[in-house]
Amino acid sequence: MRADFNIAYTSDLDYTSIKNYFKRPVWGGVIGVGIDYRIQDLGFFAEGQYHPDFTKFIDIPVAQNNVGLTVTNTAALVNLGIRYFLTSAK
Repeated sequence: MRADFNIAYTSDLDYTSIKNYFKRPVWGGVIGVGIDYRIQDLGFFAEGQYHPDFTKFIDIPVAQNNVGLTVTNTAALVNLGIRYFLTSAK
């Protein structure tokens, strides 16, 4: 479970009219799996993560002058890396 908070937002477009429709915080989850392989002081890893949001990021209801807007977020991450361990494997 995670909570995302918007700390700052800047844009070249004028979004002040919809600023109050941004949800705070946005609740979501994290599902992931990874592998790690160590050779002496070096480690190699691969990791995959899926970050679905449970709440809408923005939700503007339908009105006379607009058709409404709903935005949700989903992210998929893949991390590959090499690390150096300061202590030796035993």
